[in-house]
Amino acid sequence: MGEQGSLYRESRTLLPRIDKKFCVSLQDAEKKRDKGHNGANRLKTTFYSDTTFSKQKSSTGNTCAQLFITDFGYQKLVPQKLKSEAGYSLMEGLIQDVGIPDHIHTDMAKEMTLGTWSKVCKDHHIKMTNTEPYTPQQNKAELGFRELKRHVRRFMARTNTPPHLWGFCAVYTADLRNRLALPLTQLHGRTPHEVLTGNTPDISEFLEFEWYQPIWYYDPEPFPEQRRKLARWIGIAHRVGQALCYWILPESGRPLARTTIQAVSQDEIATQVIKDQICALDLQIREHFGMQDQAPEADAYDFNFYREDEEYDDVIDHVPIEPEAQHPEADCYDELLLEEPLLPRGEGLERARIIGRKRDADGNPVGDYNLNPILNTRVYLAEFDDGFIAEYSANAIADAIYVQTDDDGFEHTLFSSIIGHHKKEYALSDNAVFVNTQGSQNPHPIRTTKGWDICIEWKDGTSSWHPLTDVRNSFPIHLAEYAVKNNLDNELAFRWWVKDALRRKQFMLSAVKTRYAKRTHKFGIRVPQSVDEALAIDRETKTTFWFDAIQKEMKNNRIAFQFLDDGKKIPVGYKWIRCHMVFDIKMDFTRKARFVAGGHMTDPPSTLTYSSVVSRDSVRIAFVLAALNDLNLLAADIGNAYLNAPAREKVYTTAGAEFGAEFEGRPVLIVRALYGLKSSGAAWRAHLANTLFTLGFRSSLADADVWYRPATKTTGFKYKSCALSRNYSDTFNNTIIHCQRARKGAFK
Repeated sequence: MGEQGSLYRESRTLLPRIDKKFCVSLQDAEKKRDKGHNGANRLKTTFYSDTTFSKQKSSTGNTCAQLFITDFGYQKLVPQKLKSEAGYSLMEGLIQDVGIPDHIHTDMAKEMTLGTWSKVCKDHHIKMTNTEPYTPQQNKAELGFRELKRHVRRFMARTNTPPHLWGFCAVYTADLRNRLALPLTQLHGRTPHEVLTGNTPDISEFLEFEWYQPIWYYDPEPFPEQRRKLARWIGIAHRVGQALCYWILPESGRPLARTTIQAVSQDEIATQVIKDQICALDLQIREHFGMQDQAPEADAYDFNFYREDEEYDDVIDHVPIEPEAQHPEADCYDELLLEEPLLPRGEGLERARIIGRKRDADGNPVGDYNLNPILNTRVYLAEFDDGFIAEYSANAIADAIYVQTDDDGFEHTLFSSIIGHHKKEYALSDNAVFVNTQGSQNPHPIRTTKGWDICIEWKDGTSSWHPLTDVRNSFPIHLAEYAVKNNLDNELAFRWWVKDALRRKQFMLSAVKTRYAKRTHKFGIRVPQSVDEALAIDRETKTTFWFDAIQKEMKNNRIAFQFLDDGKKIPVGYKWIRCHMVFDIKMDFTRKARFVAGGHMTDPPSTLTYSSVVSRDSVRIAFVLAALNDLNLLAADIGNAYLNAPAREKVYTTAGAEFGAEFEGRPVLIVRALYGLKSSGAAWRAHLANTLFTLGFRSSLADADVWYRPATKTTGFKYKSCALSRNYSDTFNNTIIHCQRARKGAFK
């Protein structure tokens, strides 16, 4: 028992020590994993890496460089003498200077999958993944190289830098880009350095000097030698000395690291003595690099960067995005059909018409549709005026359309001359007169331009027909001279304005336009003027774009109409008006149709038709109140807002083709505030005010369009500012939900 008791007591004292050592060892392992073996920070991000080569050996003997980059633009460039040094660049360039990434993505090159690279990744627990063969777009380092090389070339070409210094310039440019707020959505207005590290970057090293700027530096020379000497600034020496230590290039051509340097002032550069010294410095540097007999050329700074897979170089023009679900490959989705853009042909641009998709030997369309325009690979056939047919990609056509149109989608063309005219059958004759409304029976010629079309030739060699009223408004002098030359000045549509235009010619010349917005096309797509023309375009293109737009609009407007039963007469007091469809094309080529009433055919209402809107100051005050009281700010939009209000005017119309064959030709009462009626705006505002009133809101005395009601909490009031169909609300979520439940089905 004595021996067993001693073993028991010894085990009891040993176990706590074993547990304690075991726990300490686990904690050390976790710390090593979080900080790395050398104390480097672990970065919760993915880096992409690749190697680029230069045919020009750098001043330090480097022939290539390894780039590490994230998807939000942070990049680290490490020059190398050989591509086999990629593993050491990963360790010394990325891990020691930046941190340890969780994941690194490269191609299948051996230097980035085996050897030192693989060992460093395993030692630091870095996940390794690779791209597929012949798919460089999967590696974002490809795009990073392209943008970095462009930046480097601009720097060196602008400053006449010897190409041997590409290594210093590339490292400096990469560091500079890390401290710039690049236009990437992932950055949210911040710099890549701040997004990666969480710290505000220190830019003091980048403020005082520019690339290859002439500077003064001080060299300890024995008396009476001059200590202040000229050199060129070539970057920041991060691993030499303390802060604000820079690389400079003296007349010897061998880079030096110095802290005590001073920029050559503009006043000094303006003197001839300093200019001569700078020229002498540049000459000695070029002699060091063996360039004394080479004059700088425009392309002397294209350093012929290349990679071993250079056949794919600079092909990637986008950040790789995972392909989305494929759109059905049917001609009904070809929104580019029958567009008429100016496409490149030879040395210029010519008007062409998109006639269809290109097809392979089996009759299948070439290319795939993608919701992302960058990944849209469809190919189209474009027919020029001379019958020549060429192939163009969807992206090339869309790019040509956006370049040639303004912000509203209209194409502006330069006026050349008027080459023709046409008088239609319904044009008014010379006998058309009207009677003075003040009781005088003296006939006066009616002022109209109806029934005349004018043919205009444009600077691009094309011609088109336009209504007389549009041409008169845009080119009055040219049209007046054409009318006189062709004996049209006595026609009813011309004689009331031609003489006055010619008399004021010298005053109007300065205001004459030379550009004309073609209203017949938008984004290169023909805009129909009637429902029949819209349906004809669909039949011609074998699509349903305009038909779908009409059906969508009429479905939303169905509530605004009341069809009369057969044999039932129109109620007393109702007036017939004409309604029509207005067509438009959005920026993404989506077709839009809007059914509007001919409000010009009704008499002005006796009541006020003005519809007020919330003032800008009221909106700002509401924003301030929301911020001070910690309220949620919400916004809402009401679809087809006017149609929620009853019509104030008694009008009816005759159903057209847009109503369908079942109702076409039947009389229909307009019972809602249809767009185009004079009182629709006021009717909608009154209806919205009544709705808010029933919800407990009250109008403000300072601004009638600011509505409020007592809050259910002790935080004050809830304000609701309204502007027609656009509403801003600084209130709590539960109040908004309550309002939605209280008026469920009232608005859409």
